[in-house]
Amino acid sequence: MSAIFLWGSGLRGLAEETSPEVLSRSTLSTAVFDLSELAPWFAFSIVKEGPKSRCWVSSRPAKEHPPLIITGNCSSSLDLAWHFYQLGILSVWGSVLPLSQWAGRGQFGRKWLSPPGNIYAAWRLPDPPRPWGDMLSLLVGYMIIQGLKSAGISVRLKWPNDLVIDRKKVGGILIEAKRDAIIAGVGINLSSSPQKDQLDDPLALSPTSLKAARGCSAKALDLWIRLVQIGQAIYQQIIDCGSPQRFVADLEPHLAFMGEEVIIDDYRQASLYQAKSIGLDSRSGGLLIRVAGRERIIHSGKIYPLSSGQHFKTDD
Repeated sequence: MSAIFLWGSGLRGLAEETSPEVLSRSTLSTAVFDLSELAPWFAFSIVKEGPKSRCWVSSRPAKEHPPLIITGNCSSSLDLAWHFYQLGILSVWGSVLPLSQWAGRGQFGRKWLSPPGNIYAAWRLPDPPRPWGDMLSLLVGYMIIQGLKSAGISVRLKWPNDLVIDRKKVGGILIEAKRDAIIAGVGINLSSSPQKDQLDDPLALSPTSLKAARGCSAKALDLWIRLVQIGQAIYQQIIDCGSPQRFVADLEPHLAFMGEEVIIDDYRQASLYQAKSIGLDSRSGGLLIRVAGRERIIHSGKIYPLSSGQHFKTDD
């Protein structure tokens, strides 16, 4: 079913109650959704919640994009997406877009600060063919890069899942898989970003937003719909017509910090070490690095750019 829904029933520990009227009166939400463009709203039931159900469907034609569920403040879009999936109402390519999150999460459970005005989406993906299974975060990153490019915004992907602009972090991707479903969390700092001292990773890139870096004034809903439309088309094109080798060749020019000395945390070593980032492995999507004159592939971990004056021991 292709439509834009507003789920306002709320659920303790998961989401707050809301309605089109409540969100339309909020100056915070109008910067995200602009519900007047989606009016009128009609009562509709996507979840069997009984007489207390608070759900609406927009009159806006939605043939051009998969189903989208808008919500108010929630614990996290991923939590809510899994809830809807378990109820059987989040189809492949369907997504959830909340106003804000009180318990947004990034990689390894790190807190993702989530005030209104940014994109905090959860997007259900199809189960990819076997050769692509290890490249999902790279695939989603490439889909987002191309979607933003269509809006005149150039970003890069810091392996394996961070979106970077001007050597600063503007977003991130988190892939979660349970049973037979895959859901991608996509966070993009659209109108605001946290302060560097609010981050719990001392080596993390300084944050920025698309508004601060490029003067972007797009609303989260409009930009997310664009990203979904373009991303879905690109995914199908890559899977149907491409190969992992060709995809890696197309992605590499969009990678951040390629050809540079970087700090490596591959989670298998007791300490961080320094290496040169030289590309991607075309079979696994792992990062190719050169350490002490030898090439190596790391399949999980993080990289950080080497700041002026910094030096880390090379891994011997």
